[in-house]
Amino acid sequence: MGPQSPAFIPVVATMWSLADMLTAFLLIGQFAFNGRISLGLLAAAYAFDGLVTWPYLALFPGVLRPGAAPLGDQQVSACLWCTWHCVFALVVVGAVLADRLVTFVIPRSAIRRAVTTIVASTVFAVSAIAALLLAYRDDLPRLVINGHFQPLWGNVFVPAIILTNVIGCAALLTRRREMTALSLWLIVSLLSASLDALLNLSAQRYSYAWDTGKLIAVVTSSTVLAMMLWDIVGLYGRLEREATVDALTSLMNRRAFDAYVQATFAKARRLDTSMALLMIDIDYFKTYNDSHGHMAGDECLRRVARTLLESVTRPLDLVARFGGEEFVVVLPDTPAAGVLATAERIRAAVARLEIEGCANGFGKTTVSIGAAFASDAGQADQSTLLAAADRAMYAAKHAGRNQVMLGSLDESAQPNAPNAAVQAAA
Repeated sequence: MGPQSPAFIPVVATMWSLADMLTAFLLIGQFAFNGRISLGLLAAAYAFDGLVTWPYLALFPGVLRPGAAPLGDQQVSACLWCTWHCVFALVVVGAVLADRLVTFVIPRSAIRRAVTTIVASTVFAVSAIAALLLAYRDDLPRLVINGHFQPLWGNVFVPAIILTNVIGCAALLTRRREMTALSLWLIVSLLSASLDALLNLSAQRYSYAWDTGKLIAVVTSSTVLAMMLWDIVGLYGRLEREATVDALTSLMNRRAFDAYVQATFAKARRLDTSMALLMIDIDYFKTYNDSHGHMAGDECLRRVARTLLESVTRPLDLVARFGGEEFVVVLPDTPAAGVLATAERIRAAVARLEIEGCANGFGKTTVSIGAAFASDAGQADQSTLLAAADRAMYAAKHAGRNQVMLGSLDESAQPNAPNAAVQAAA
């Protein structure tokens, strides 16, 4: 026997009930998203376990009323414990069969009605079972006498718990080729539920075996929840990556570029440092794409992107895909000579790639680069600097491509080829 702690069962029962209800909520969310009937059944199984805990707890001796509970009420509490172990495993088997036999999914137009049906059916089932057990509590089999479980192998309940959980594990293992993390952790839950039943074979309340069984019940209800929460944490990371990284080139996308430039401009204004942008466009890319196909075009974009990353090495510099075949480089706190030297280094590095098949007169893939520089970030904002770099890039293309042009923040001023400045910086 362990210490008799009346607060123990309310604490652990609340823990496993909340874990079950949270798991049911997450499964309902997945069901509402993809309409798979198996997920709806699993949500119902966890919701049933979570809800049936409350009548179990209400009738547990010493929880809501002092003194010994009537013998009949003790049997109701024990029968509810046996019921949720059996029902959970049976519904898991039903979910596995539904995954195998049911080929259709619930259409999105009927999802809300299906979710309402699952929730209402589960609440009704728990209420009906609890009401029936209470109504016939004096006729129930004597599972608990004076707080001591009777040898439950002589009763149908524990063999049924073990059998249903083993069947549930076997049903999940038959799908081992399609085994998912959810299936794996469901097996862990079923095995821990079986262990909980075994520990209560002849245990007395508040014995160490009984206490361990209740703690294992928390594990049973929490394994799938922990797995799903871990998946959600990973999903946040994937969503963040998809929101900020271009899928084709693995560079930062336009959204990430806008956010970075805004923050970098604010910092540059505070520190009175310079800001510079390079706008880069692949020459004759549309012709190359039309001649060689989109797969070759995509490979060209990836190779140019890698070259840009190799050419821009400072931690605070940013290379991003601006859109289509256009790229942009952010160069904070960089002198004008350094900006032009970086632009020329990028132009030369792309030319050395020698991607064949670009009928542009150069016999290789080249880029036109427009540079914009503000010695004091307070002189211009993001849009002004970007517009200056864009004008310079188009000037480079009109001047024959495969060159660098330096733009002016003054819209009326013409961009110019900064060859002398480039050579001096180099």
